Amino acid sequence: MFRRTGVEIVTGFLGSGKTSFINSFLKISKKKNEEIIIFQCEKGKGIISEELTSDKNIVVKQFASNYELKENEFLRAVKFYAPNRLIIESNGVCSLDKLLLFLNSKQIKKYVKVTAIITIIDGCTFNMFFKNMASLILPNIQAADLIIVSNCSKISEAIAKDIIDKIKELNFHANILKSDFTYTMIDSLKNCSIIKKKI
Repeated sequence: MFRRTGVEIVTGFLGSGKTSFINSFLKISKKKNEEIIIFQCEKGKGIISEELTSDKNIVVKQFASNYELKENEFLRAVKFYAPNRLIIESNGVCSLDKLLLFLNSKQIKKYVKVTAIITIIDGCTFNMFFKNMASLILPNIQAADLIIVSNCSKISEAIAKDIIDKIKELNFHANILKSDFTYTMIDSLKNCSIIKKKI
């Protein structure tokens, strides 16, 4: 029976810590000889770690935004590499709904299925984005299976609690993690039930 590749979407605004999450996530979840493609649909400051890019079983493809993802090129990569997993680092200002429509289009859904949506939120900028760009941030929160509030060491406990309370009002089912930007990310992920299933 044909096996469809699982797609894990990592979304969030520029600088929220998406690439740091991917580095930590793969460090604890990648299995031996597992083939993985990473589609980076954003050109931020973060880079996929050398430890991962030097792994012959990991392929990284870079795009300026989600809108550069084209069906023919996407399918060519999936068919050629036949990956076990596919991670899309989604540009947070691009429509998540459009990305999901793309992945569920007639041809593409024959080869892939979305298995997780992970939203990274910068605790330092969340309230500003929530107030001024709610239409962009809400779909990413509402659709997420896992929400990580990063940079928590730079905000007070009261602000962190307020952010988490707002998130819970918008999404009843997601796992929510508080984390520092990078240093405590791995420890936080190891203790998350949704991540443990992939380890």
